[in-house]
Amino acid sequence: MRYVKPYYYNEFKCIADKCPDTCCAGWQIVIDDETLDKYSSEKDEFSHRLKNSIDWAEGVFHQNNGRCAMLNDNNLCDLVTAKGEGALCKTCHMYPRHIEEFEGVREYSLSLSCPVAAKMILEDTNKLIFDVKEDDDIDPLEAEFEDFDFFMYTQLEEVREVIFEIVQNRDLSVDNRMSNIMDMARKLQQVVDEQEVYKMEDIANEYQNILGDMSDSSMSGKDNKEEFIKGKFEKVKSAYELFKELEVLRQDWPEIIEDLKKNLYNGTYEDYSKIRDEFYDSFISEISAERWEIFKEQLFMFFVYTYFLGSVYDDCVYSKLALSAFSVCFIEELIISGWIRNGKQMTIDECIELSYRYAREVEHSDDNLNILEEMFMERL
Repeated sequence: MRYVKPYYYNEFKCIADKCPDTCCAGWQIVIDDETLDKYSSEKDEFSHRLKNSIDWAEGVFHQNNGRCAMLNDNNLCDLVTAKGEGALCKTCHMYPRHIEEFEGVREYSLSLSCPVAAKMILEDTNKLIFDVKEDDDIDPLEAEFEDFDFFMYTQLEEVREVIFEIVQNRDLSVDNRMSNIMDMARKLQQVVDEQEVYKMEDIANEYQNILGDMSDSSMSGKDNKEEFIKGKFEKVKSAYELFKELEVLRQDWPEIIEDLKKNLYNGTYEDYSKIRDEFYDSFISEISAERWEIFKEQLFMFFVYTYFLGSVYDDCVYSKLALSAFSVCFIEELIISGWIRNGKQMTIDECIELSYRYAREVEHSDDNLNILEEMFMERL
């Protein structure tokens, strides 16, 4: 078995009631069958409260005004207080830790939706590296991977390594990195659709060779940058309309989305461009352009690492990379809108908050993820 983790993974520690948010509100908490059986047989003093807090037909905890029935007014879990962390179901025990399963491989990550994890991910200014360990253990899920396309997986792994190199090439602006990766994504999807998966690695290596010796100044002048920003404006403005149709997990989220229209999309592209320029001249100048580029780089790395290899299961290579690039762009839009809402003031901590707010709405709803990916594939 091979195990892959971001180098900071094991440093995560929940800060419980000191957290600025809670993972026990806004989401339906699914209880695994083994823990349900355990809860059903409980006969101690706390068991009556526990059993009344569960929707046994659906296998989930009841919610009170969007909050888990076990969550008290101090944002602490009464189940943990009464019985210890060992009483938690797998969902609660794991979060914000996440595992992607492949044949003979387990990839671990922390969810951006957790404020503590988001801070770890986005405050880091070092290039992301991964701890990789292997042992001789047999994959316990081996039988479930009978139809696993191992050749496709190895191609995706090789391509992702190249993508990581491009994403972390700090001689190029993040916008340039994303633009080139999306060009690559279109070609990758084409060979997958044509059942020529063996060409994927060659396409990635071609981009790696072209970009390896280029600096940002040699790649894009004012016209290319203007074209990219204009294209981004149209795409994100269009996606804004779609966001109004997505499942809402936090009740104040629609207000944040509505602010985008009021602050950024009510006018023309020229109006939008002036707002962006002012944002970059003030806030970005304050924290430094380099720091802002690294912030976006870490976001992009997170989404690519979390989602890209999942295309081995559905062949949707393009949509995984489009979701990654879109998420970076949309979070930046949320931050610019928040900067306006705050009287043209913003801190890195507030940028991190909007990042995990976005992740909470998108990453924790399969319906929302599917709608976005379908939109990207339709526009390919």
